[in-house]
Amino acid sequence: MKFKYLFLFGLASAALLAGCKEEEPVVTPSIEVKPEVLSFSAEGTSKTVSVTANGSWKATIDYDENSGWLSVTPESGDASDNAVTVEITAEENTASEARNATVTFTNSSAYVRISVTQGKAEEGGDTPDDEKEIVDATVAEFLAADPDDDGKLYRLTGTVEDIGVVSLMSFTLVDGNDEVQVPFLAVSAESSEDAIAEYGISNGDKVTLVGARGQLSGSPAVMEAYYESHEQGGDVPQEPQEVSIQEFIDAPESDVRLYQLTGTIDKLEDLGTMHSFMLADEGNVSVQVWGLDESAEKDSDAFDWIDLEQGDKVTLVGKRGSFDGTPQVHDAYYVSHEIGLRYYDMPDVIGLEPGRAVRTEGQVLGIGSDCFVFGYTSDAVVINDPDALAGLEFGDRLTVEGTTASLYGLTSLEDVTVVSNSPDQIYTLAAEDLESKFGEIKGGNVRYVKYTGTVTSSGSDYTISVSGSTGHLVSAPASVDLASLAGKEAALEAFYIGEDGSDFYLMPVKAQATSAEVFFYLDEDVMNNGLVIPAGQSSVTFTVYASPEVSYSISVIAGGEFWEDSYTVTPSTGGKGTAEYTIVSGSGINTDSRPHTADVRIVVNNEYKDQLDPYFYDVTLTHMNGTEEGGDGEDGSFVKMTGALADYSGTYLIVFEEASVAFDGSANSAKLRSGPTVSVSIASDEIAATDDLKASAVELVKEGDIYYLKTASGYYLYNPTASDMIMGIEKLPTNKTIYQQKIEYTDGHHKISTASHGNVLMYYNSAAKFYGSSNYSSPDYQKPVLYRLQ
Repeated sequence: MKFKYLFLFGLASAALLAGCKEEEPVVTPSIEVKPEVLSFSAEGTSKTVSVTANGSWKATIDYDENSGWLSVTPESGDASDNAVTVEITAEENTASEARNATVTFTNSSAYVRISVTQGKAEEGGDTPDDEKEIVDATVAEFLAADPDDDGKLYRLTGTVEDIGVVSLMSFTLVDGNDEVQVPFLAVSAESSEDAIAEYGISNGDKVTLVGARGQLSGSPAVMEAYYESHEQGGDVPQEPQEVSIQEFIDAPESDVRLYQLTGTIDKLEDLGTMHSFMLADEGNVSVQVWGLDESAEKDSDAFDWIDLEQGDKVTLVGKRGSFDGTPQVHDAYYVSHEIGLRYYDMPDVIGLEPGRAVRTEGQVLGIGSDCFVFGYTSDAVVINDPDALAGLEFGDRLTVEGTTASLYGLTSLEDVTVVSNSPDQIYTLAAEDLESKFGEIKGGNVRYVKYTGTVTSSGSDYTISVSGSTGHLVSAPASVDLASLAGKEAALEAFYIGEDGSDFYLMPVKAQATSAEVFFYLDEDVMNNGLVIPAGQSSVTFTVYASPEVSYSISVIAGGEFWEDSYTVTPSTGGKGTAEYTIVSGSGINTDSRPHTADVRIVVNNEYKDQLDPYFYDVTLTHMNGTEEGGDGEDGSFVKMTGALADYSGTYLIVFEEASVAFDGSANSAKLRSGPTVSVSIASDEIAATDDLKASAVELVKEGDIYYLKTASGYYLYNPTASDMIMGIEKLPTNKTIYQQKIEYTDGHHKISTASHGNVLMYYNSAAKFYGSSNYSSPDYQKPVLYRLQ
């Protein structure tokens, strides 16, 4: 035990003493070997490399296949500030295949691998380097040469790129659009010193070298290369390589290589002395262009001298660069461009040459059958695109994109897309007199005109004549019936949309005869008493009286949403001029215990409604049931409303079904703490309409979206306060706010709430109180259901 404590004490003391010593600096292992590529002929020889390391190092050899043919002397060494020469010897290769090995020099965690290759044995032996033929060649010719031809060396000239990218002392030799890897460039044929370091060669310099056609990692390479000459900052002429934007992004950075790109200008920024923008292709791949020169020869900003804007399609040439790791186009210059989609104010759209892609804003001024007038009162164009008409109305404010064209000599737009639509009818068009201003209007811009004259026709061509010129009425909307006006004097309002010689073209938006009386009416009995389908029958016939040019529509809406009847109008749901119509019940005769009702609306739907008063009729259709035979019959029924109604106007019982009671509307007390009730008997969602129950009914009187609950006694229901569960019954004073009620249908019940106190609802409980807070959730508080008198 004592030994243990002494041992621990010793460790603690040692640690304490160690903590008092000055910390020694940490040295990061490093090692450098030059060159990193050696190539031997088949006959075998020795070559040297230089090793510089800041710690002890050693060398190991890894062979691809055959081993033992390579040796390293010395195999290890110590740290040294000066380079140590190491000899690497290859034995003679008598095989018919070349062989490879890797020598790894290691200093702790730092290492360098050099690649060693030895050529294969040839009949007659290898040709010594000093006896090999040196052939002047382009890089393209070098790449096409036979890699097994050991009898030749090649003299190449090109631009240096990508120094140190593949390996520490390698680079790419570029000649025009061709390139080849140079693993190592020696100072001379006899030296293994690095020419890149020796002569300070940089990317972009022009260099001439000699080397053998070989392979490196399966790709062509210049092996055993040695330096002959170079030009600092030299430039080998090369054609720009045409690439996609994605191919440009994937390419290595280069201060020399030129690429030609095409794309759309996006996110354009004016930086004062230059412009920056994103160049985007159709697939939304984009790259930033940092400045664009006017040309290869002129470095002035292209945007100052060339009509370039965002949206244009531009072709440019530049170099692959980057900023903070993000690819950029550097040293770019302009080649060509196509004008793309641009925004223009409406006055600037007018007069543009056809084929220009534009975005612009304006209002819908007039709608034809297959085109519409678009712009402003002073500047407008015709949009000649039927597909763009869908859902448009006069006055809609639009943003559109389209292509300029020419229609009847004036600017128009085709292939239009409506980008946004904000209905905003801000003005009424004022029509100019066509005849008095004809000389001014004809040949000018789109104008809104009026004219009174005779409409003539030749087949489907309707025309008017003004000052000896023929005006063609084209693209008339459905509301303008030119056929009914043929041969008649008519008052027209139209858009002048262009000319062709002495002829001109108008798009009418209003047209009506001026020489005939316009009328529209029903039989007096129908107007006063409505339409009745007698008991035991399923249809009724009536007549609409109208002048020939007046068109109208007829619609039938089944009453109250509880009937399943469907009514149709024959021969159509509307027509023109005087005609007889029949309304037919889709359910046949009414076999129910009560009559059915529906609403019938007949309304003028063309421009003549401005001359008619009234221009529509609303009449009630009553379909008598089989037991009534046209008389008053039984008292009818109160029928449960099982859904929301568009209009709750009518007579009702307010029923609390769980208790089988209804509010007694015959009461006339000024203030009731316990609402009066009457008992009801419910069968199949109906309550027989006895005289007593009719006296207890209430009438829902509509005013806007608000209703008043009027009792049979002539008093109105209300809640005096939001906090007092009191129902008042009073005559309606001048201040009607506290009497206003909201009616909503939810969860099988009708929510009846005071408009001024939205959280106070009508309920029924054992105390028969009728108004209370909306937060009551007890089942004792029953919600009402409306039963309507039918």
